[in-house]
Amino acid sequence: MAIPDRFDEERYRGFSLLHDEHLASMEEFAEQEDVPIIGPAMGRLLYVIARSVGAKAILELGTATGYSAIILGMATAHVGGTVETVEFDADMATAARKNIESADQSGRVTVIEGDAREVIEDLAGTYDMIFVDIEKEFYPGVLDRCVDLLKSGGILFFDNTSFKTAGDFLDLSFEHPDLVTVHQFGFFPGHGPENDSFTLCLKK
Repeated sequence: MAIPDRFDEERYRGFSLLHDEHLASMEEFAEQEDVPIIGPAMGRLLYVIARSVGAKAILELGTATGYSAIILGMATAHVGGTVETVEFDADMATAARKNIESADQSGRVTVIEGDAREVIEDLAGTYDMIFVDIEKEFYPGVLDRCVDLLKSGGILFFDNTSFKTAGDFLDLSFEHPDLVTVHQFGFFPGHGPENDSFTLCLKK
């Protein structure tokens, strides 16, 4: 019996929309200026995960224009949560603060300017969720520190983990003694590249 072909790319694009004017404007800007953002499909997934675990304290490594930070801020609104997001590029950090303010998330989302690899060494908080979207070659080096900062039962979410520059990250995260890890490859409209993977880790 033949397996029916159910994949309709354009239909899936429609399902990914977040229907928020601020995010839509940022998506348009990202496309025009070639700015890397997670896009609506991954953004919606990020929102659902943050809401589902009831995350009140979230750390993000890699802010760019603030697109994902705004989504995470929205996800914590019902519990009065907060988001700390770290950005290395000064111009991006400035743009992110403006976008976060325009989206009415400045009271919830704080942008920290600096090298994420250094900033996380000075953080003392415990987080319910950490989202990582920095240079992929840095993933193996920040993994253990992220685990340290995460509460038991917390979620670690790494984007773009099929990139070759991530090196041994796939093995390191999958075999980590304190994590239950899943690597997921799929189609994520507007994600760039749209056929890519993410890694989701649960701290034991």
